[in-house]
Amino acid sequence: KIYIAIILSVIVLYCIGKLLLRFFVRLIGIRKSILLPFIFILCVLGTYASRGNLFDPLMMVTFGVVGFALRSASFQLTPVVIAFILGLELESSFRQSLRLSGMDPSIFFTRPFALFFLVCTVLFIVVTLRNRRKEARKKAESAA
Repeated sequence: KIYIAIILSVIVLYCIGKLLLRFFVRLIGIRKSILLPFIFILCVLGTYASRGNLFDPLMMVTFGVVGFALRSASFQLTPVVIAFILGLELESSFRQSLRLSGMDPSIFFTRPFALFFLVCTVLFIVVTLRNRRKEARKKAESAA
């Protein structure tokens, strides 16, 4: 039954997309100075309507400002978002692992599975740093 529902939803979304295609094409032509405030107002109304709490739109605006500041400082936003989403779960699992090992942190270095990921992480960092140094040398050589 779930597969039938998925197939029907795909068909309905296809039909809606076909019907509204010209409308969406016109949206592309709207100036950003008009479109962005409208989108912002819809986002604020949507976050407020979800729970009827003023804290939610304020939190949305706060994270928007933080995201803008991070992007202005040339931070990659994807790792920040992933860390924000997975951070609580990671911390909980870390505490659970420490409790199971009797508060012995060597569990993260002696178990084969954990050791494999630790080695992969170190290799990834080393390769990334080496590639950045090579790029910096090439830029320095081409500038000189």
